[in-house]
Amino acid sequence: MVEAHLIRGKLESENIPTMLKYESVGQIYGITVDGLSEVQIFVPKELQKEAAQLIMNNEAQDLGGETLSDN
Repeated sequence: MVEAHLIRGKLESENIPTMLKYESVGQIYGITVDGLSEVQIFVPKELQKEAAQLIMNNEAQDLGGETLSDN
């Protein structure tokens, strides 16, 4: 769940509105087993590609790799 909030913050800092949808059982009981506590991140369809690129670039930077804009 924390990772979803970090991604949401990154997207919103780039002016991409987001909505998080939580799987309720995991949120209530605070457990993560077999998909419980899953969080989905929604963005406007017209910003979907930009959002995906930002997420991929961020993950690549976290792993010390190249971003898509570096290629």
